[in-house]
Amino acid sequence: MKYLKYRIIVLSNGKTVVFHTEGGNLYHRLAEHSLIYSPCGGNSLCGQCKIKAELPAGKIERQLLSESELDENIRLACCHEIDKDILITIQNPPKKIKSIAGSALFIADIDPIVRKKSISIDKNHSFPSDKAYLEHCLGAKIGNMLIRHIPSAIQAENIDAVITYYGTVVSLYCENPLLMAVDIGTTTIAGELRDLEGNIIARYGMANSQRKYGYDIISRMQYAVDGLENLKKALTEDLNFLVLKLSRESKSAGRIVYICITANSAMTHIAYGIPTDRLAAFPYKNSISILDTNAAEMGIDSLDKATPVHFVPLVDAYIGGDILSDLTALSNEENFLLCDIGTNCEVALKRNGNIWATSAPSGPAFEGGNIECGMTAADGAIKKVLLSDSDDLKIETIGNKPAAGIAGSGIISAVAQLVKWKMVNSHGKLLSPDEINSEISPAILKRIKKNKNGERALFLDYSRSIYISQSDIEQFIFAKAAITSAIKILLDHTSTSWSALSVMIAGGFGYFVSPDDLITTGIISKAAKEINLVGNTALTGAMKMLLSQRAFKQSFKLSKSIKTITLSNYKNYQNIFLNENRL
Repeated sequence: MKYLKYRIIVLSNGKTVVFHTEGGNLYHRLAEHSLIYSPCGGNSLCGQCKIKAELPAGKIERQLLSESELDENIRLACCHEIDKDILITIQNPPKKIKSIAGSALFIADIDPIVRKKSISIDKNHSFPSDKAYLEHCLGAKIGNMLIRHIPSAIQAENIDAVITYYGTVVSLYCENPLLMAVDIGTTTIAGELRDLEGNIIARYGMANSQRKYGYDIISRMQYAVDGLENLKKALTEDLNFLVLKLSRESKSAGRIVYICITANSAMTHIAYGIPTDRLAAFPYKNSISILDTNAAEMGIDSLDKATPVHFVPLVDAYIGGDILSDLTALSNEENFLLCDIGTNCEVALKRNGNIWATSAPSGPAFEGGNIECGMTAADGAIKKVLLSDSDDLKIETIGNKPAAGIAGSGIISAVAQLVKWKMVNSHGKLLSPDEINSEISPAILKRIKKNKNGERALFLDYSRSIYISQSDIEQFIFAKAAITSAIKILLDHTSTSWSALSVMIAGGFGYFVSPDDLITTGIISKAAKEINLVGNTALTGAMKMLLSQRAFKQSFKLSKSIKTITLSNYKNYQNIFLNENRL
C-alpha cells in the first residue's frame, strides 16, 4: 500500500473533511474530492478558488486578491503545491445547481423506435440453435451482448422482448420498457424517463461533475489533453447516478431499454473517451459525427450491458447534437430564431424550411461565471433585480433563499435595470450618483460605492457584500456581443428582418430570464414578432427521437442539411463584434 504523506484538513459548509495525498496542486486535490470548483478549472485565471490557509501569497494572488483578503490569509488553491500538512477553509463552497429538465413543448404522434413483442416459447423447436429460433419468432437479430440471456429466455413459457424498428432485439424480457433521454450540458445534466406511450415517468436535473475541471468547454478541452480519463470518469459516474435516481423516482417496475444522449461536440467526444485535440485546433474537426454504443462500452453499470446508447448526431465542431435536438423539438415551427444561451451560445435561424446555424463563444457570464459575486443557478442565486424611483431596490432569489450570489439571469436583470434608469452609458460605464440623470430613488443611489477592488459597484445586498461591479458589466457586454454578433450575421447572411421571426429562447437559462430584459439589454430586438421561453428543448428533442421513428430518421438528414457559419471566418466579423460591444 502506497503511503500518502500529507494530511489535508478541509472545513467547508460547517463540515470537516480529511484526506491524505502524496502532493500535487492543491486545487486539483480538492477538486478530486468535489470540495471546490472554479470557472477556469484551476488555471490561475478567475481568482474564484478562494481558501483560507497559512500559506505565502504569490504574484498571481497579489494580482487577483484584494489587500484585505491577503491580510486575512485568503489564498487561491490553484497557486499552491502541497508540500506539508494543511488546514484550510473553503471560502466559496460548491452549491447544488438547479438544472431544468422540462420544456414548454409537447411531443405528439407517438411512434416509438422500439416495440414490445410477446411470444410463447417452444423448447422443442426444430431450429439448429435457440438463437436462430428466437430470431425467427421475433423477426429481429439478437446481438452478442444478449447471447448470455438466451438460456434463461428459452426456459420460460413466455417472454416479452423489446425490438427496434430497424430489426434488433434490445431486451429479451421486459414487461414495461422505458426510454431515457439525457442532455449533457457543460454545467448541468438533465434526464427524463418516459414509457412507450409517451407518458412522463420521471425527470431530474443535476450539476455536471466535470465543472471541477473548468466551467467552460475550452477549459475542459485543455484539461482533456492529459486528463481525459478523469473527465470521462466524472461523467460516467454522473450518468450512473442519473439512471439510478430516475429509476428510483419511477414508481413502475419498468426497465430502461434505450438511451438517447444529446450534447455539444466536445462533451460527446469526452463522454466516450475520444480525445478532443482535433476539436481544439485548426482545422477544428470532429473525430466522429455519429456514435451508437451500449451501456457496457459507456461504463454505465446501472443498466443492462446491452442497453443501446445513441448520441444525437453532430453537425460540425461547433454545432453539436444539442442544437440538432433543439431543432428536432421545434421541427413543426417555421420562421424562427433559436437562441440556446449558456457558456457556449448556439444560434440557429429557420426560414422557409432552410436552417442556418452558428456558435458563439460567449464565456460563462450568462451562467454566473467570471462575475465577481457570480454563481450558478442554485438556491440563493439572485435571479431578478428591480430598481425604483420611490423605494430601495428589490431582489428575487432562486428558492427564495437568502442571497448568496448572482445568477446569469440576475446579471441580465441588473444590467437591464441600469440601462432603464440611465445608470450606465452606452459603453457600459457605471455612472457616479452625480452623473445619473434620472428619477432613481436616493436610497438606490447610496448603494453605488467602491468595492474591495476599488471599482465602482452597485451593492445589491449589503449584509453579504453582493454587488455588480464595473468589471461585471464589461463581462456581460462581452458575452452579449458574442451572441448579438452571431444573430446579426445570421440575419444579414439570410437577408432576414426581425419582424419576420419568432424568437425561441432555449435552455434552463430561459426559465429565469425576462423577455423585457433581453430587449432592454439589446440581446433581442423589440421588432421581433414574439419571444418564447421554450425551456430545455435539447432534452425534449432527444426524447422526441426516441418516441418518433420519423424524428429519429430525420435527425440524420437534418444534421447534413443545416448550413453552418463559422463566425471567425465570416467577413467583417471582428468589426461586427466590436460594434456590438455596447449597450
